[in-house]
Amino acid sequence: MFGRLVVLLLTALVLNASRRFRYTLDLKKEEEKRELISKIRAHAQAVRAAYLFTQAGNQANGTQPLPPTPNGDFDIGPEQLASMTRDHNFVAFQQYGGVNGLSGMLRTNLDKGINGDESDLLNRRNVFGSNTYPRKKGRSFWRFVWEACQDLTLVILMVAAVASLALGIKTEVRGYGGLGDLEAV
Repeated sequence: MFGRLVVLLLTALVLNASRRFRYTLDLKKEEEKRELISKIRAHAQAVRAAYLFTQAGNQANGTQPLPPTPNGDFDIGPEQLASMTRDHNFVAFQQYGGVNGLSGMLRTNLDKGINGDESDLLNRRNVFGSNTYPRKKGRSFWRFVWEACQDLTLVILMVAAVASLALGIKTEVRGYGGLGDLEAV
């Protein structure tokens, strides 16, 4: 009896010890976490330094945006606008005069927009192109059916429905059960 009590106490101590140390700090994991954060911070600082270095180089070299080439009634062409937006060239944006400068070059009013007459719209469409996306070709009904037949779940259901229909026809005179399963799929 005394031996059982000792075994019970030792088991309780082991269980309590495992519970007791369950939430203790894992120093190895904490060190790995600190190292990871340090690496991320160093990487971010390196990227920032490289960005600042290129900015300083651009300013020191006096990198100029493409000179605005007049297109029709506009003082700036689509090539310059595309270059500025594609390269995220904020320096060129500022050199063109910012929002006010670009709106003047594009002959727009910041409050009212563009002039709405047909000749102005046609001229803008000829210079800058149409402001639309090309339409995608629609898919046919049979394309949707083919894609549905590629689904494994539906294939399994169709095989089960055909098997149920075949067994139903062989055992019964009427084929309501299997045919209904096939129609449901």
